[in-house]
Amino acid sequence: MTGALHLTEGDVDASVDKWAAPSVSAPVVNYSVLEELGVGIDDSVQEANEKRSLEYERQLQLSLDYVATGYDAEWASRPFFGAESWVQKNRLEYQKSFDVKQPGETQLAVSIPIDRALRELFVEARREITDALCSSAGCTLEAAADMSSPVWVPEFSGIPVRDLHITVCIPSLWRRLETDLQKRLAYNEAVGDAMARASAGHEGFVVEVDRLCLGKDGSLLAVFRTVGPQADADLKASSKLSYDGPEAVADGTGLYDRASAVRDPMTALRADIIGVFFERGLAHCQRSSPEEEEHMAQRLLHQATIVKTVGGSTHGYIHCSLARLAVSPGHTHARVDLAEVQRVVRLWSARLGGRRMWVRGFKLSEMTGVGLGGNKNPFDGAIWERDILLGPPPPLPEPLPKPYSAREDIAARRVAAARCATQR
Repeated sequence: MTGALHLTEGDVDASVDKWAAPSVSAPVVNYSVLEELGVGIDDSVQEANEKRSLEYERQLQLSLDYVATGYDAEWASRPFFGAESWVQKNRLEYQKSFDVKQPGETQLAVSIPIDRALRELFVEARREITDALCSSAGCTLEAAADMSSPVWVPEFSGIPVRDLHITVCIPSLWRRLETDLQKRLAYNEAVGDAMARASAGHEGFVVEVDRLCLGKDGSLLAVFRTVGPQADADLKASSKLSYDGPEAVADGTGLYDRASAVRDPMTALRADIIGVFFERGLAHCQRSSPEEEEHMAQRLLHQATIVKTVGGSTHGYIHCSLARLAVSPGHTHARVDLAEVQRVVRLWSARLGGRRMWVRGFKLSEMTGVGLGGNKNPFDGAIWERDILLGPPPPLPEPLPKPYSAREDIAARRVAAARCATQR
């Protein structure tokens, strides 16, 4: 079940250094700041999905408008002289965007790993989409790894298959690495304990692929919606199955529906995780002085929530980043056919739409941003991580009775006929 998170003084080990010491004054998470930002913490699955869909459609329309007019306008504005050196300069800036601004800094991230079956499909989709991009510019995907190629698709532009994930939230800014190893580990474990308590009242839940999106900035994303137990009273009288809501799902006989009236599990989980960071004083991980604390907390809040970090949406945007592609005229030596690339994206959206994944838990990691995928990969190169499990999934339904064989069916009919003859 999901709901308000109740905390106790034992949530964080008192032995943690004072700079990371938690506040114990508030026993219940205060969601007021999240509500002011427009995060619908009490939205149902149906309400949250409707908001997500509106945001996904808005992002799609921006991409289609860019294909229709924006790309040609940008191509026409390229410099007439020195275009090649201009593109190379832009590519170097693109490469820097994957780096951590201050070497040696780390950041905490809360992420949901993608399961094996789905991530293999995502990688296949990514390869076909990037192949279509390269082909439209007259080069192969293999050749595009070279920085001098017409289209540049370096290895670091995509997150490795094993590290594909859904971002829950980024509850800390990039910060200096604590030199005292024991202090850093004690703080991380304290955060992990608090996250475990934050998720204790949450059960595992199901997410469903909504579509793939290629943004005008080259971000290739898989975006999701949630599903939940759906009651349908009209089916009770005519069906042998039960449709009584969550208890029906618990015994494996109910329906999972994207229009469920239960509280949206992803938004609820995000709200509790973010709330823990403020109610427990865990924002002190920024190593800020007391006088800077209030200003830092506000900055952290905007960074920690999905407001700025995920698509500019406060409506529970759920995404898995597949790649950040350099598709603009400022990053390619040749024109690309974005309409064809978007066609391949739509084909994969049709194939993947409705694919579901059970969310059993999440990873809390201290990422370094030095692995493949750079500062968008919370796992590769992480110096610390912890798995945190949610409640157990509903049990699988009992297997259906084995159907009669033809011989058994004939024998049963003969017995029934004999019984009828005797009764006469």
